[in-house]
Amino acid sequence: GNGWIPTLITAFVLATSQAQAGWLQHDYGHLSVYRKPKWNHLVHKFVIGHLKGASANWWNHRHFQHHAKPNIFHKDPDVNMLHVFVLGEW
Repeated sequence: GNGWIPTLITAFVLATSQAQAGWLQHDYGHLSVYRKPKWNHLVHKFVIGHLKGASANWWNHRHFQHHAKPNIFHKDPDVNMLHVFVLGEW
C-alpha cells in the first residue's frame, strides 16, 4: 500500500538485509564458513555479486590491504576519511 508506514517498514527490512548480506559475504571472503575454500569462494562471489552488487575481487583486494596495514592513513582503504575528521598529524 501507499503511505509512510509501509515505506518505513520496507526501508528497515532492506537496510537490515543489506547489512546481514554484508557480514555474510565478509565471512565467506575470509573462507570461514565452509571447510573447503572452493565453496567459500563460490558463495562469496554469489553473495557479494548478486545480493550486494559488488565485485569479489575488488573486495578481496581492498580488504587484504586493510588487514595488511590496519588503521594507517594512506595505507588502509577503510580509513579514508575527510581531512575535517583528522585528529592527529596528517
